[in-house]
Amino acid sequence: MSAGRAGPAADRAALARAQSLIAVRRWQQALDVLGPGLASPATAEQAYCLAAHSLLGLRRNRQARAAARQALTLNSASATAHRLLAISYLRSRRLRRARTAAAEAVRLDPHQVAGLHVLAITHLALRQHGKARHAAHAAVMAGPHDPVAHLTLALVADYSRDWVTAEHAYREALRLNPGSCEAALALARFLRQRGRSAEATEAFLAAGRNNPADPRPANGLLSLGRPWSRHITQPSRRDR
Repeated sequence: MSAGRAGPAADRAALARAQSLIAVRRWQQALDVLGPGLASPATAEQAYCLAAHSLLGLRRNRQARAAARQALTLNSASATAHRLLAISYLRSRRLRRARTAAAEAVRLDPHQVAGLHVLAITHLALRQHGKARHAAHAAVMAGPHDPVAHLTLALVADYSRDWVTAEHAYREALRLNPGSCEAALALARFLRQRGRSAEATEAFLAAGRNNPADPRPANGLLSLGRPWSRHITQPSRRDR
């Protein structure tokens, strides 16, 4: 061990801490703790992937792309790094490059739901709806109990105006993870677009209870003419 290095345990602890911060969307704090992991050859690849993830959360796409590429210099077969690279290209509307990177992520790990999700969204952005549906169904096959797989199918079906499949998939994602703000928000927005305001209100309330610090549920309620303070203080009747 070189002088000044805390050792492998500290490196792994830095990665674990960053992962826990990413899980609650504390992107900058995750970056701030990654130093030991980035400095160690044993953990650098994973640390660069976590850095790319955090930078994407901060909407710093160019830096995220650089971090993902750095991970790939350490391991060109990293499906996670290719997926993160694809997201950075997708955010920058460099869609063909995004598709190439997402397809490589899926080739390297055909059962990674997150990679199939990005590939499906990239196909949608390129208006390749048939390929998007194929990737979405592959995600559900790979992860039948993964809410992200069902959200992927829901989004693709929504874009394709297959409302029945979309609603079923949104509800299945929320059933699998009732505490997910993202799944509740997705269902709420779908119901609002269908003009089903009462049901959309219930879903926005669920999203708000799942993550009271997130402003999007309150904004969703306001878009329906229902002030947040009137509704969030007590559970709805369905939740009692």
